[in-house]
Amino acid sequence: MQEYVQVPVPAPLVPAVMRFLADHLGDDLRNDNDQDRKSAQEGGQGLVETVGDTEWTRDQLHQMYTESSQNLKTVLGVLISRAEDWVPSVDLYRPLGADANSSTLSGTLSGLTRRHGRYGGHAHWPFRFRWNTDKGNAEYRMRQAVADVLSEVV
Repeated sequence: MQEYVQVPVPAPLVPAVMRFLADHLGDDLRNDNDQDRKSAQEGGQGLVETVGDTEWTRDQLHQMYTESSQNLKTVLGVLISRAEDWVPSVDLYRPLGADANSSTLSGTLSGLTRRHGRYGGHAHWPFRFRWNTDKGNAEYRMRQAVADVLSEVV
């Protein structure tokens, strides 16, 4: 598994940075397993598959959800209701309020990232993330199996 680091990038430059990474690193941006690689290749030229969707236990998912902020529960609720679909980031931050934007979503998701150690030390979220370079936005997808488990505590 690759090690990832967070690098602050000014919001207006994120699409350019993602395009640069996609053009120069290609397969290195994808997870190491074959299914992730196949999923990214099927996604088309404008998609950069990144990280997420590692195996979490039922107890870890329940704990993660119950300890989440209301904003994160809202985001997870959207992903649960649209399981198996790639959900654009705008569809995740709009329910967070009239003033919400991509920074609001980033802040909401950073809380989950900071708490990974509480849930078995997972390196990734319990859902997928990719950058759509054609649309210039992030997209998220939760597997149905994960959505089913989280639905038990919603």
